[in-house]
Amino acid sequence: MSAHTEALLTLFLAFTAARLLGHLFQRFKLPAVVGELLAGALLGPQLLELVHSGESLDTFAELGVIMLLFMSGLETDIGLFKRYAAA
Repeated sequence: MSAHTEALLTLFLAFTAARLLGHLFQRFKLPAVVGELLAGALLGPQLLELVHSGESLDTFAELGVIMLLFMSGLETDIGLFKRYAAA
């Protein structure tokens, strides 16, 4: 199996497991992010060892963090932030 195929398969497996566990947790009225984190813990090297860290997966992880920070910045209420900063 080529490196590109393995990287795409790993990404697909991680994304699918995160979405499935996220939906399952939402069905039980729990935060989806808890299910997504649990999927990462289950698939990672700590338990099932199905997903191994590599250069391509690390790159996708860094892009995910950048997107998460960007999205949280978009949802920040600047007026509320200024009121709390002035207090």
